[in-house]
Amino acid sequence: MFNKYIVISLLIIISGCNSDSIDSESEIRDEIPPVSDEVIPSSESEIVVVSSKIESLNLFVYLNSVVQNQTIRIKAFATYLNQTQKDVSSEVNWFSSDKKIATINAHGELLGVSPGTVFITAEKDGLVTKQFSVVVKTHLLSCGSLNDSDKTNVGGSCLKVVQGQSGEAEHKIFTGSPSVNVMMLLGYEINDTEDNRGKTYAKTFSEGEPYINAKGEGIYGPVGKFARFRQDGEDWDNNPLSPDFGKNGQYDRFCRELSLIGFFDKNDWRRASENEIVSLVKGNGHLYDVYGWPTQVHYWTSTSTAQAAIPRLISVGGKFAIRRTPTIPFQAAYISCVSETL
Repeated sequence: MFNKYIVISLLIIISGCNSDSIDSESEIRDEIPPVSDEVIPSSESEIVVVSSKIESLNLFVYLNSVVQNQTIRIKAFATYLNQTQKDVSSEVNWFSSDKKIATINAHGELLGVSPGTVFITAEKDGLVTKQFSVVVKTHLLSCGSLNDSDKTNVGGSCLKVVQGQSGEAEHKIFTGSPSVNVMMLLGYEINDTEDNRGKTYAKTFSEGEPYINAKGEGIYGPVGKFARFRQDGEDWDNNPLSPDFGKNGQYDRFCRELSLIGFFDKNDWRRASENEIVSLVKGNGHLYDVYGWPTQVHYWTSTSTAQAAIPRLISVGGKFAIRRTPTIPFQAAYISCVSETL
């Protein structure tokens, strides 16, 4: 009889334990909220978006330009159906229209690679942002200030600029022929063929050796290696009667590149005409003696002559005296780009 009461008591205890366990599980399930599109505020400054339904995707950046080899941060913001926003910069897929100009990593950090304009977009859940343009500027600077007379800096990674003093050069800004260091900085390569295109130049010329003037005196050019350009190229204007003879050639493309990158804060760089170069030399003096320009090679101009059997463009030399020479477009010479913006 005693054993029977013990068994009944044990059954009651076991039954009570099971009942408590079931009630506890029921309470835990009741505490789990159902999934919904509600926005749950976690604090006054932070909003947690539970909804995954994006209505729109937009980009935001403080600057729309970056200097070559430097970075800027672009952010992507998603707007949800409940009109809340969230920074999803690390959740989107980033795209650059030209990785040779700029790259962008998974966190929206854009790196300027070479001068130019690039278009950035981001994608998430099938939504794509509008294109955002970023201008990559060059490290290219002028060698000193305007009309700088230092003869030692022109061979470096800078471009000499002077202001014309008289005639058709008056008030206009002119560049000297760029050094090879400038070409490397801008990402240029040598291409001495008739179908040259893009960022190319034809040849180099090393200055620094003395030459003898009319008085028998030795005159030294700037120490350095300088770029020479052709006037032809792929899809160039080869009509000597055209006012644009030489357009899209190496010389023309380099001047337009200076406009693209906003060199010296100007965007109207173009080829210099014969009269502009002549006026520059007459009004400003010998360009090496006064400013340190490379001068041992003729300078191309945009002026053409149709009187020769072979189409030619005028080049101007100023080593001893001004000389105009009709020159075949595929020959290599120095160049000067001109801006009319004061």
